[in-house]
Amino acid sequence: MHAMSGELDMQKMGALKDKLPRTHATFLIGTLAIAGIFPFAGFFSKDEILWDALQKSTILWGIGAAGALLTAFYMFRAVFLTFYGQSRIDHSVHPHESPPIMTTPLIILAVLSVIGGWVGLPLIEGGNRFKEFLSPVIHHTAAVSHNPGFEVTMMLVSMGIAIIGIIIAYNFYLKNKNLPDQLASRFKALYTLVYNKYYIDELYNALFVTPIKEGSTLLWLSFDDKVIDGMVNGAGSIVRSFSGTLRRIQTGYLQNYALFILLGVVAIIFYLLR
Repeated sequence: MHAMSGELDMQKMGALKDKLPRTHATFLIGTLAIAGIFPFAGFFSKDEILWDALQKSTILWGIGAAGALLTAFYMFRAVFLTFYGQSRIDHSVHPHESPPIMTTPLIILAVLSVIGGWVGLPLIEGGNRFKEFLSPVIHHTAAVSHNPGFEVTMMLVSMGIAIIGIIIAYNFYLKNKNLPDQLASRFKALYTLVYNKYYIDELYNALFVTPIKEGSTLLWLSFDDKVIDGMVNGAGSIVRSFSGTLRRIQTGYLQNYALFILLGVVAIIFYLLR
């Protein structure tokens, strides 16, 4: 965002690898971690999630594996569209690397993404230091079966799923760039549904935003404008009318004030003598 002067649309990026070397390197490391590629940190967490899911249900494992595939696909889609391929950058934008105050935290996070997963090393008894650290606050369930050979196999399977996602993204956005448009044309209804995010925003607007806005407008016109403002404006009108009558007494003429004082004195004397 900083390099592109606020631009966030990946379709208007591309070929930024050489212009943003530090950002590219840290972004790539973070993407490899999120995709679950060994030996990056995300591999260990993803593998343990899938392994525990497999102990409970193959359906849960399948859902998790599909999620891992999609994660690797859409993260490398971001990498390929942003840093590789042809430049689609507007001529008015001049990409530039971010200053150290921005890239230094990225480098620290990238290093942790490389080495952080090793605190949860599976297969080795007592190797998962992170789980041991959290054990006092984690609810313990039934013991998970420990089969090192099968667990290694499932590690390879889970990483293979991530690699398939990366290969699909490579074919879609670097090797055969017309493929996304071809699939969109062939599965137009499905593409439109997914492109519009299952119309969740429209549904949310119809169920919540629009009723609240219209209800608020109705309350404003019927209650706030007429009742609340009416009470405040009515009080102001009463005070203004009363003060308008009283101010007529303030004539500014000395003889009038002397007359009122005399009348007051006479009234007091009459009251006392009565």
